[in-house]
This record gives sequence, structure tokens and C-alpha cells, in this order.
Amino acid sequence: MKILTPLNLFEDMKNKDLVSLECVICQKEFKKEKHWVKMALNKTLDGTCDYCSKKCQNKGRQVERKSFNCMNCRKPFEDRITNDRKFCSRSCAATYNNSHAKPERKFGPSKTVFFNCEICGCDVESGRLYCKKHVKTKIFNTNKTLKDVLSSNSYKSNHYSFLRDHSRKVAKAFNILDACLICGYDKIVQACHVKPISEFSDDTKIIEINSITNLIGLCPNHHWEFDHEKMSKRNLQKILKKQNEHKKLNDEFKLIMEIGKKTKLEKINR
Repeated sequence: MKILTPLNLFEDMKNKDLVSLECVICQKEFKKEKHWVKMALNKTLDGTCDYCSKKCQNKGRQVERKSFNCMNCRKPFEDRITNDRKFCSRSCAATYNNSHAKPERKFGPSKTVFFNCEICGCDVESGRLYCKKHVKTKIFNTNKTLKDVLSSNSYKSNHYSFLRDHSRKVAKAFNILDACLICGYDKIVQACHVKPISEFSDDTKIIEINSITNLIGLCPNHHWEFDHEKMSKRNLQKILKKQNEHKKLNDEFKLIMEIGKKTKLEKINR
């Protein structure tokens, strides 16, 4: 930026007075207000007082260009000197990189990192905590009680929503929600508590409330009948039979958990 007005006059001028300047490219005289010139001198604005017009500004801001040869198609193309380009387009870059790729990168097997299962300690692929045998156990690794769930602020709209979500997960894990126990309806099946949640004390754990022995799968109609004590004796007997089956399943599941913990301890001690 070159100021043509003398410095004595420039200091006495007001902010809105016009100051004569010289263009950097065409060397023509042009005028701008004093406050713009001040800002340019303080380097708060770059290039506003250097050019007389947009044409000169575009010419001044143009970066020198250089010709390159594409590594794939060998065609010449132009680009800025600052950009060290090797290809004329993305398609050329993709074809060149795919053809010149290393065999390990192109056809080699993906490296899998193995971790130990949290219960039995056997090898598990990355991103998983449990093996195939103990996938169901992750649902039961909660030490929360009824009091903790009711006092938590994360479920303000409905305090029992966490408990019901957990019960559905347990029921799905043991195929309880495949069909209604009484009528066999399989479109909408709900997880029903045999012993209601209101009868449990605040100190009881969620694992006990949502245990397999306390859950059955019923359709909405039979669920309402069971909750309001309007179910027939024959249907109640079916529920009792299913409860006994679930008790056996629960005992087997506890045995698997205990064996898994023992094997993990043995591996750690070695």
C-alpha cells in the first residue's frame, strides 16, 4: 500500500475524509476513507487498500500455476505451485493405487485382536466382552436394586422403565417372548411378572425381580387377565408348569456361571 497524500495532511484528516492511494498493479490513483487506511496500516484488514478495483484484486491474489504430468494416464494438467499433485483426477489416483498396492494390503487377511472372556477367560474377538456360551450373562451383571432404579434421575417420566427394559432383555435371551404361553399368539408378546414388582422390597436386586422363574410371555389380553386375577384355573396351571421348567433352566444357568468363574480363576492363578 502506497499513500500519496502527505503525512502532515493525513494526521490532520478526519476518519471519513478521503485519502489518495496508488494501486499496486495498475499504478492508478484511487481514494478511500481514512479509517480504512488506518485499519490496513494496523494489519487488521489485508489487501483492502492495495487495489483500486476487483479486477486488480483478482490479479494480485492469483497464485502462480505450474504444469504437472499425471502418473497414471501421463496427461499434462495445471495446478498451483503450492499443491504437489501427482494425479489429474480421483479416478486416476484410485486405479494407480489399486494396481500398485502391496499384496499384504490387497489380499492379506484382516488382523483380529483377541481379548479374554470376562467369565471363563477364553479368547474372544475384539469389541466383545463375552464368548458365545456366556453372552446371556451380560444381562445379569447388574448390582442395582429397586431403590437405585427408583431414585435415579435418568428415568423421570417412568421410574419402572429401566426395570421393564431389563425384563424384556432377559425374556428375549431365553426365548420367552416367542409366543403367548396360553393362546400361542406371536405378533405381540409381553414380559409378565408372576410376582408383581410392588410386592418386592426396595433392597431386592433387579436380577431377582427379573429372574427367569418370575417371567412368562403373554399376549396383551392374557396379561391383563393375569394382572387383574380374572384368569381361569386351567391357564394358571399352565403358568405353574412353565415356572417349574424355568426353575430348572435357572439352575443350569447358575451352574454355567460358577464353572466359568472357576476356570477364569484357574487361568489367572497360572
